[in-house]
Amino acid sequence: MDDLLEYLRKAKPEVESIIYSTGVPIYVDKLLSIIDPNREVFQHVLYQNACYVFEKKDEDIHFLVKDISRFKNRPLAQSVLMDSRPLNFLLTPENGYPVVPYTAGFDT
Repeated sequence: MDDLLEYLRKAKPEVESIIYSTGVPIYVDKLLSIIDPNREVFQHVLYQNACYVFEKKDEDIHFLVKDISRFKNRPLAQSVLMDSRPLNFLLTPENGYPVVPYTAGFDT
């Protein structure tokens, strides 16, 4: 994690790093207070309310889906959504970059 944060600090002139989470603000803000307490890397944070709800009640399916195409003030062709849940690539599959879930050393 430290290597990634250091890379993002150095790349900041060319890269805008945004946290886009399906979590609620209190959880996400607590996590950010630990990994980026001075908000040197992540100035912008999107929470659960910025996600779309994908729901199919008759099959008991309820997911929150991230959609980076909705942010018209950033070029989609230069945007990447890194996520451990492939469903989040549903709306912009060409911009999806799958990553391994971060578990802080705990096996789930």
